[in-house]
Amino acid sequence: MDYQNRINTIRKYMDTTGADLFITTPDANTEYLTGIPRYGSGHTRERQHSIEYSCLTVTENSLKAFMPHLKTLIAKAKLGNTKTNVDFVPFPDGDTEGEALINELSAMGLKGKTAGVTNDVPAAFILLLQNRLNMNVINLNQAIYDMRSIKDPDEIKIMKEAVEITDNVYNALIDAIIPGASVRELEHYIDILIERFGGSQSSFEGELNVHGPKAGHFVGFSHDTIEKGYVLGLDFGLMYKGYCTDFGRTVFIGEPSQEHIKIYNTVKAAHHLSISLMDHYHNGEEIDCAARDAIENAGYGKSFIHKLGHSIGMDVHERPFLAKGENKNLENNMIFAVEPSIYIPKSCFIRLEDQVIVSPDGGIIMSKISHDIKVIG
Repeated sequence: MDYQNRINTIRKYMDTTGADLFITTPDANTEYLTGIPRYGSGHTRERQHSIEYSCLTVTENSLKAFMPHLKTLIAKAKLGNTKTNVDFVPFPDGDTEGEALINELSAMGLKGKTAGVTNDVPAAFILLLQNRLNMNVINLNQAIYDMRSIKDPDEIKIMKEAVEITDNVYNALIDAIIPGASVRELEHYIDILIERFGGSQSSFEGELNVHGPKAGHFVGFSHDTIEKGYVLGLDFGLMYKGYCTDFGRTVFIGEPSQEHIKIYNTVKAAHHLSISLMDHYHNGEEIDCAARDAIENAGYGKSFIHKLGHSIGMDVHERPFLAKGENKNLENNMIFAVEPSIYIPKSCFIRLEDQVIVSPDGGIIMSKISHDIKVIG
């Protein structure tokens, strides 16, 4: 990864906005800009002592990572031989008021200057900049959105490998989906398969949505057992070398009804139509509308209850989206998760989801898993 080029790009954004300092959080943004692994390995937020004042700062002449001592040691060990010019500024766990940060920024001559921050910088952190350093704080989140939305060749290579691992997980999982199987046990099995095939962990809490007569009245309240006559909607993803996947397919338990076949083919047609439009001539709203119109024209418009898709990379949901309000045209080498669906309570949740690379000739599907109807049992 060319981390220096990424930092240089941030500095160009700073020049155009008048920011003297750029600050972001120790999550995927810091990992993207420096290679320093993000905090945590699960889906919960870490709240411990002075961790709120951990950050990455960029100025015209410096790049610094502020972290508690233990986090600094872990980060340096995980970085290994990764080439990054970041200077670490460790501080004690007992520094709950951000004194080390204030002292360092003051010594850098940043009192009264302008700080550009990303959206996840805590409110307490911003108040510290304003009240203790008299800094003007502006939102520079669009800079990191723009950078992360277009994947470079190294990122695309990693994400292709991640999708291949995801395909392997799906193929192994299919063998375990049999009538009578426990849905919860299958969801746990996904985590086992992710590690078996080379992923580090799940990228979000995956779900097997089993819908039919005994299912609940909402997508997340599915039946707890694989049964004939039910429809299984899979939604899971994994992490690999810091990047995410997000994958979905539909499996019929027993031969599907003619209505379910019609619904599946409607979703499939909307899926393929939207992917064909994923070039630099169309924006996210136009593509979402095209898929939505296709489903509406088939008579299921009210059953498509979410946006068409989202960008994906170091976070499973990134900007931009395939949704209303996204009026900027797509750009080559953006990667999206495209996921049209139709949900009918007590009947089915039918979906197709693929990661798709934007190209001049339309989207390129990364997965090798077939879109043909899949029947088990």
